[in-house]
Amino acid sequence: KISVCEMASERKKARVGRLVQKLDTLLEKGDVYEAHQLYKTIFFRYSTQNQHGDAAQLAFTGASYFLAQNSPASTSSGQELACMFVQAHSDGQLPLSDSSLDQIKRLLKLLGPEEDGRASFVRQAVDWSRSCGSEHSKFGHPRLHRVVALVCWQFKDFAGARWHFLHADSGEECAAMLVEFSCSDGGRDDLDLYVAQSVLHLLVLQKIVEAKLVFERFVAAHPHVPSERPPFLLPLLNFLWFLLAAAEQKLVDAFKVLRNKYSPSIERDPSYEQCLDRIGECLFGIQCGSSGGGMEELLRSFTSGMTVAPPGGHAATTSVQIREEDVD
Repeated sequence: KISVCEMASERKKARVGRLVQKLDTLLEKGDVYEAHQLYKTIFFRYSTQNQHGDAAQLAFTGASYFLAQNSPASTSSGQELACMFVQAHSDGQLPLSDSSLDQIKRLLKLLGPEEDGRASFVRQAVDWSRSCGSEHSKFGHPRLHRVVALVCWQFKDFAGARWHFLHADSGEECAAMLVEFSCSDGGRDDLDLYVAQSVLHLLVLQKIVEAKLVFERFVAAHPHVPSERPPFLLPLLNFLWFLLAAAEQKLVDAFKVLRNKYSPSIERDPSYEQCLDRIGECLFGIQCGSSGGGMEELLRSFTSGMTVAPPGGHAATTSVQIREEDVD
């Protein structure tokens, strides 16, 4: 015998099935408004029945259809359904999977390069991804950030790509993007600014290994950086190299000396001082505004057990001889 609950469930499924058939008819006629409203009706029917996977797939299909039409009315409908796709994942606590990431990437590409079109979608997706990995809950899952960063990069939204790469755990791709960004947007004299912001923000996030990888790959790949280690022609690159070494070894006095020594370079961007204040607190355990020892002490600290990554290889501990003129 079929229970009353099972009978009710079958009737609900039959009603949804009829709505889906009606939806197909509306889409064939090109009735955007009515189709959009019916998509939402079916979506909420699925949601109330806890069929969040079906709701997500429906929203994805609808968003893909409307965004591909490339008209103002259909684009607006597609944007709303794209956000509903994320809502279904959040409401149903659906996992972040290869399939869901692929669907997000496809929707991002359909949403296009305009920030207004994808901002809400990305914000909701990041919020949902916080529940998909406890170790990454604060800023969102790195796999999602990588997908968003790569799509932003494809659209030449370098600022957006740079921000998402900070949380993507993808240092080599981040460096390659920064090289392209600096070559397409700036001159040789300010190429150091492009990598500095990412390196400093990664250090604020206490991602020392990631920051070092970004820096090393950037200077190795950039056509206008002739050397992969100090002395660099641009003082800010020297500062970053020494800062990374100091962060790696927790050299407090070295950090203080570097801030004083390279203050003209640091002052080129007002945000650098704020970043360094935070880096001093979270990586070196010091309060902002402190000053440290002299250059000889700095050089001694850097020449003891420096960790250096050879070109194309992994980090290795080696003794490094650094001359005082290298720091200029």
